[in-house]
Amino acid sequence: MVALPPRHDPGHRLVVALLLAAMLVVAGPAPTARAVRAGARTTPCGAASCDVTTTPGGYVGSLLLPPGSRPDPPGLPGLAGSCDGCEWILEPACQTPGTTGRASCNGALMACPAPAMRMALFLRRPPASVFRRVGTFCADPGVPLQPGALLPGVRDRFVRLLPGLRPSFQPVGRGVVNLPVVFATGQVGSIGRPRFVLAGRRVELEAAATWRWRFGDGVELVTRRPGGAWPDTDVAHAYGRPGRFPVVVTATWAGRFWVDGAGPFTVTGAPVTQQVMVDVPVVEARAVLTAPALGPRV
Repeated sequence: MVALPPRHDPGHRLVVALLLAAMLVVAGPAPTARAVRAGARTTPCGAASCDVTTTPGGYVGSLLLPPGSRPDPPGLPGLAGSCDGCEWILEPACQTPGTTGRASCNGALMACPAPAMRMALFLRRPPASVFRRVGTFCADPGVPLQPGALLPGVRDRFVRLLPGLRPSFQPVGRGVVNLPVVFATGQVGSIGRPRFVLAGRRVELEAAATWRWRFGDGVELVTRRPGGAWPDTDVAHAYGRPGRFPVVVTATWAGRFWVDGAGPFTVTGAPVTQQVMVDVPVVEARAVLTAPALGPRV
């Protein structure tokens, strides 16, 4: 027991301050709460246990178990990432399967790096009628588990990576009736396989185009080849009469992507198109008679 000076003694405040400081040193800092997602709800958890009010969440399609999720069994990511028609349920691994309400998960947080929590994964593969437990993994509430959650970011990157559409034609300046005019889009047929990181996941993207040419005289052509300069005649058209023809080319791009090696998944949404018009004048060739060159007289 510590004897305090009288309340009005100037030393009183100093002694009280020293006692409070000593109590804080002994007690240490207050434990930090951790947020863990269970089903569709987020609840605070302590350092060694977690009381979760859970409503099991359902997923349809492939699941993307992130690297470092400590899956059990190790082959669980391969199973989850290649099951398009499957249905899944995630529940806290410590919980009795299928229950709802409060579950006390003693030590559940210690099995995973913060802020993840070990979750049990249940699979129903049609036409089966019941779910079966296929394994557990560390689920981080901030990491998306399905390709659809990444689509807005993937689609934005997809659109920004597309090359510009710059059509041209030969002969330069004008075409000639009944002779092929050679066209080119000024694009390549693919953007390759660019890689980037999105929401903590390694994403690989692929895109390819289809071009539709309307040559202005009622003739159309759909091709997967971008055309090019002569002698490339992949995209060529001969006009049967003179005139000025508004040639319209439309590029339609389709994309797919991989996430941490799983996939491919389709870049869904409205078609990504580019369209440009180029005016092509076509003239009629005229024959011109010329005299042969005369050599020197002998």
